[in-house]
Order: sequence, then structure tokens, then C-alpha cells
Amino acid sequence: MRLKCLLLICSLAMLSWAQPVTQTEAYRRWTQLPSDSLINMGSRFAELQNHPDSGLVCFTIAASRFKPSMTRAQKRQCAQGYIGKWYVYFFCYYDHSQAFENLLHAQEITESIGEGLGRVYLNFGATYQTLSEQSGELRPDSLALDYYQKSYWQSKHEGDSASLGMAMANMITVSHTLNRMDDIGRELHDYQQNFPSASQFNLLLYQGLKMMQQGRYSEALAAFDRQMTAFTPSLGNARYLYSIYANKARVYDKMGDYGHAIAMASQAQEIAEQIEMKDARLELYGMLGDLYSKKGDTQRAQHYRNQYLQLKDSLLNYHQVASVDELRFMGEMKRVDKQLQDMEHERREGK
Repeated sequence: MRLKCLLLICSLAMLSWAQPVTQTEAYRRWTQLPSDSLINMGSRFAELQNHPDSGLVCFTIAASRFKPSMTRAQKRQCAQGYIGKWYVYFFCYYDHSQAFENLLHAQEITESIGEGLGRVYLNFGATYQTLSEQSGELRPDSLALDYYQKSYWQSKHEGDSASLGMAMANMITVSHTLNRMDDIGRELHDYQQNFPSASQFNLLLYQGLKMMQQGRYSEALAAFDRQMTAFTPSLGNARYLYSIYANKARVYDKMGDYGHAIAMASQAQEIAEQIEMKDARLELYGMLGDLYSKKGDTQRAQHYRNQYLQLKDSLLNYHQVASVDELRFMGEMKRVDKQLQDMEHERREGK
């Protein structure tokens, strides 16, 4: 079972739909707000306040304003709206097809204005990496690696250091999964030479995974331990801490030290549950089931396998319910849009 290490700071929250009338009234008010306010509101709703439904409303209004005659800055805000919609569909609704569709819209806009494409490539990579993990096929991971490499160079060109750093972290993880770590030598060298103050965590990640690949397990553990001092622990950095414990669990597993592997996986599980990383919990349940089986504890192995199956079913059911609610609310949004257009038409006619 491969552990997801998508180092995108996010909150994986359960959907909590409000009553339709409340949503409709909110939508009516929010259509009067400027796009930058909507995008900031959407980010707070989706990432911080566990209200992805409200976040989707904000992002949808901003994205739907796109017109070819807009200024460059206005088009940039529309692209941000589509990227926000990708975030909600990808991390909150688990609807990868809708997430992909919104990224295509964002790509079209960012290509036309010549900026923001680095973040779009990063998100394409995350989408393909997740599809690979869920399907067990390596081809999507190959596409993910290609997008992460594109994101690295494009983000460098645009001066987007946040996307560049995340692209590097995910690039390292995917190249390890594909056993192609030598393929990212150009990016790694450039990163080490040009971003020394920001590169320590990712360089240690590369060293640890490379050493694990080579069977140098003690050195791999030492590299992952040094990662602990390469960033400031906080709720926002919880995914980084999670990845360290998960990778240490993988090393101990390869060493045949299942007791320590279980201890590290349990630490990672605690973090995943604390910040509601349902994708990571799914991976860890599978991993813990395998580890307890190797240790000979069939009762606990079966417990975690059951946990894995239950969570997988709940995520599938959740996605289905979310899709129905989303269609219902999108219908409400279209209805209000028509009402507003009719009101505007009547106002103009009355002049």
C-alpha cells in the first residue's frame, strides 16, 4: 500500500449543506461582491472553516464572470475561481472528474494571460498522483511526474515559490514510487543551487527516499529525523509531519521491524485523524492491516482491514450524496441568476 504524500496544505472536511433558502439568499448577496473578496471568502470557507459548500458558491461566482474582453487582472481572478473550484471538488467532494474539468478552464485562462500556469500544472500533478494511488496503476504517476516537472520550471519563471516547493516535494515522492529518482536530477540541482534557504526539507526527503531505495535504512531514518528540524511544527504544517512518520514506517517495514513500523504508522494516523485527512487515513488503515498481518496479529490486522473497507465505502457514499446536493444547489444558482437578469432588464426598461 503506497502512502499518499501530496504536500498540499488543506483541510479535508465533511460536507455540511445549509438549507436551500439560506444558500439562495447568500448567493444573491455575494453576486454583488468583487471577485477578490469572493476568492478570499471561498478560501476561508473551504480551507479553514469546513464549509466547502459556501466556498464553492464563492468560487463559482468569481469563475463564471469570465469574458474575453476582461483585463488581465480580472482574468487572473477568474482563473483563481476555477482553481478554488478544483480544490473543493478534489479535496472536499472527492469528485476528480469535476476537479479535472475546472483545471482545464483554469489552464485555458492562465495560458492566455501567461501567468498562474505553475499552480495549474501542480494541481494536475496532484490529480494524476491521486488517481494512480487509487487505481494501483503507475501510468497516472508518470503523468503526475511530468506535470510536477512542468510546474517546477513554470513556477520558477513566475516567481511562485510556494508552488515551486510543493512541486519539488511531490516530484520527489512520485519519482521514488516510479523508481525514477535519477530523472529529476536537473530540477534537484537547480533547486539546491537557487533556493538554499527553502530546500532543506525537500533535499532531506530526497536523501531519505533515495537511501531507502538503496537499502541504506539507518541513513534513511536519520534523514527523516533531520526533517523534523527543517520546518516549524504547526497545524498548517501537519501534512509535513505526517509524511515524516509515514516514511519512517515504510523504512521500518522494509527492515522487518514491524513493531517500530506500527508505532510510526500510528503516529501518522493520529495526525491524519486530528486534521481530518481522510485520504491519508484510508492509506494508513491499509498499511496497518498489512503490518499487523506481518507481525502475526490477525485480530488487529482484520480490524484495520475492516476500518479500511468501511472508510472506503463511506467516502463513496459521501461523494454520491454530495453530487446530488451539488446538482440541486447549482439549479438554485441558475434560478437566482435568471431572477437577477430579469430584474436588471426591468430596471433598464424603466429608465
